[in-house]
Amino acid sequence: MRRRAAVLAMLAMTVSASGAELRIYSGGAPQDTLKVLAPLYERQSGHKLQFTYAIVGAIQQRLLAGEQADVVLLPQPLLEPLEKTGKLKPGSRNTLARVGIAVVIRDGAPKPDVSTSEKLRNVLTNARSITHADPVSTPGGRHIAAMLKAWGITESPDRIIRPQSAISGGAEHIAKGDIEIGLYLLSEVLSVKGVAVAGMLPEAQQNHIVYGSAIMADSMQADAARDFLTFIADPSMAPQWKATGFEIAGKGN
Repeated sequence: MRRRAAVLAMLAMTVSASGAELRIYSGGAPQDTLKVLAPLYERQSGHKLQFTYAIVGAIQQRLLAGEQADVVLLPQPLLEPLEKTGKLKPGSRNTLARVGIAVVIRDGAPKPDVSTSEKLRNVLTNARSITHADPVSTPGGRHIAAMLKAWGITESPDRIIRPQSAISGGAEHIAKGDIEIGLYLLSEVLSVKGVAVAGMLPEAQQNHIVYGSAIMADSMQADAARDFLTFIADPSMAPQWKATGFEIAGKGN
């Protein structure tokens, strides 16, 4: 608590007369975390935050194409092309937090045992329908698609496999009972009504997605952007990250 107070005091000293307006582009995974942290930061700093959320591959492509932003939050591998093409301010990229993949079912349905690789494989083999993140635009989706293929779990007359990102309605299909099993980042489903987490993928199949943060090279609010990233990455914010499915990894910018 003492450290958190110090962070907030530092932010208070950096407030300008009018405050800055920060444009933040982010994948959907940290959305619930930022809903908690953003109002606190705005009150303490005097700055305003404007968020754009989308599938991570789409965010990357929009920024590569020249859309204007101050801060970007994406899985680390997707930040690399932005850095290589000069879209990021040098030295501003950092590791933020990581999140694992969960097995998701309709709330109230019997929870399958997915505690081992063998049990997970049996559950997925017997599932009548499966959904998971977009395998083209997300690293988590690519990982799941590769796992299912390696296990011979494919679309068939008796099984539907319908990739659809959680933030674009995939989790809601589980809640409605249209899809039996979902494989999504934990942070994307904890707040979705009508779904429940059966368990995390076993260690052998788990693929933690490590989110990174950076300041865009053309940002006119670099100081405020740096303050915001310091605030959300401070260890005192770890409980908020944990409550929304993440493990904080960075120590600020």
